Amino acid sequence: MTDAFCLFGSQALLKRLDALTQEIDGVREAKDIEYIHRMRVASRRLRTALTLFGECVPPKRLKKWEKQIKRITRALGAARDTDVQVHFLEEADAHVPERRFRPGIKRLILRLRQKREELQDDVIEALGKFEKSGVPGDMIQSLTRAPGDADPAFLDSHDFVLYQRAFLAVSTRIQELLAYDQHVPFPDHVTELHEMRIAAKNLRYTMEVFAPLYGDEFKQIIETMKSAQETLGDIHDCDVWVSFLPDFLEEERARARDYYGSIRAVKRLEPGIAYLQSERQYHRGVRHNEFADFWQIHKESDTWRNLLQLLQSQVAEHVTSANAPAKRGGSSRPPARPRKSAPQTVDRLCVALIGDVHANLPALEAVLAHAREQGVEAIWNVGDFVGYGAFPDEVVKLLQSERAVSISGNYDLKTLQVRRKKAKWQKNKHPDKLFAFEWAYNHLSAESRDYLKSLPQEQRLTVGGKRILLTHGSPDSNEDPLTPETPDDHLRELALKANADVIISGHSHQPFARRVDEVWFINTGSVGRPDDGDPRACYAVLRITPESLDVQHYRVEYDTERIAAAIRDHGLPESFARIFLYGRSLDDLVVEE
Repeated sequence: MTDAFCLFGSQALLKRLDALTQEIDGVREAKDIEYIHRMRVASRRLRTALTLFGECVPPKRLKKWEKQIKRITRALGAARDTDVQVHFLEEADAHVPERRFRPGIKRLILRLRQKREELQDDVIEALGKFEKSGVPGDMIQSLTRAPGDADPAFLDSHDFVLYQRAFLAVSTRIQELLAYDQHVPFPDHVTELHEMRIAAKNLRYTMEVFAPLYGDEFKQIIETMKSAQETLGDIHDCDVWVSFLPDFLEEERARARDYYGSIRAVKRLEPGIAYLQSERQYHRGVRHNEFADFWQIHKESDTWRNLLQLLQSQVAEHVTSANAPAKRGGSSRPPARPRKSAPQTVDRLCVALIGDVHANLPALEAVLAHAREQGVEAIWNVGDFVGYGAFPDEVVKLLQSERAVSISGNYDLKTLQVRRKKAKWQKNKHPDKLFAFEWAYNHLSAESRDYLKSLPQEQRLTVGGKRILLTHGSPDSNEDPLTPETPDDHLRELALKANADVIISGHSHQPFARRVDEVWFINTGSVGRPDDGDPRACYAVLRITPESLDVQHYRVEYDTERIAAAIRDHGLPESFARIFLYGRSLDDLVVEE
């Protein structure tokens, strides 16, 4: 990972560690409940940052840090939740509509204060273990860089990888949040709304980490997420009360029975508990209606789409912050640049256009080596990382390390959907294709699956004043193949929809570059799975300036026996090996058989 990414991460971690340690003395004294609240939030923010930048920390050290900070969060959580409950009851007692409700409320306050005193011992113990572990000092020593490493000019360069990782992290959290969209209208979906609160919190904390890279629009969306988190939190608190109050009353009855031999003394508590139960249920209904309205407003105003577009635009603006693809063993640190704002567009660029790698690592490695020889400065990948080949995880990780600007292809999406749609697809898909999706899914790491999930299905860039669209199939569909035989009239229709000067696609595995009126259509060909009878890998190099556009396709030899041997070693169908050995599609091979 680049120095810029890890340096940015070190500063984010140190900031959150400082926020946590500043609260320790106040938490010990326990005179103000806000100390424990701030420390708990700081611990959660610190854990979020560790998740994002953990790869910059040695694994053993990271494991120790995570263990100690998680222990702090857990101890603070129980105490903070009880503080909130006591505070709520004190407010309720002060504004109770009828005096007969007070005995029940006051008994609750008494029991919860007793519980809080016990929890304070756990908090003190956790603080002591945290300090004794040496984690705070170790983090400061490990994360504090030498003055030269923290040069502001270097930080201001904000290399491309940093913006790409911000996009991946935030977009993943957005998708996690949107997964609960279907549950918003239903107040009785208690578990899902609670999980949505956690997703909103995770998105907010992740956005806060990367907020220094973005402007006021980002801050506004963070405030939106804070509102969503707080409303969902209030709904969850009501759910906790509704569940807790009947149990509390039963516990008081058991105490009275054991002490007095009768539950008569508990009768005076029942009106107050019943009042709280009814009030919390009513309040939950009000808050749920507010959240449903809030959510609908932001759906209609495209809040999440606008956020994704903001993230994508910053990736596009910083595409040339990356140097030529990093060579193994070499430093990936970019040279320091003068302090200035990032350009809105790129003037000129030499870029490798790749696509349809299909888990063929030997082919991808050969293409990347050839591209370096051509002097490329960036890699644009139009998708289909996986499918048929034996190296799905390795391909994803290599393209990530090479800082490729990538979109998802139809095979990537089907691989991610296979568990959910397998039964349906068994009726109409060739068994080998279905097996390819399932095998790829099972051989992708969780991190690689998350990465693929986060990818957009199209990407827009501007180079030399030319508007560029990356799409897997066509602007109409990621399964619409564009070929040298595609009629001009159809391409004109697509050009009108695309609103772009250059449309770069893959999917058909048929390389071509063609100008229709003023719009260029370029198909990258297939790196990993050509199907024209020539098994050599195919890709293109695009050289673009304000005055010109030049594209050249290349066929690159690679070790086809290596990919075939890996396929056989993994027990994959022999037809998969023949795809790569002979440069033929699975459909063609099936027909021949």
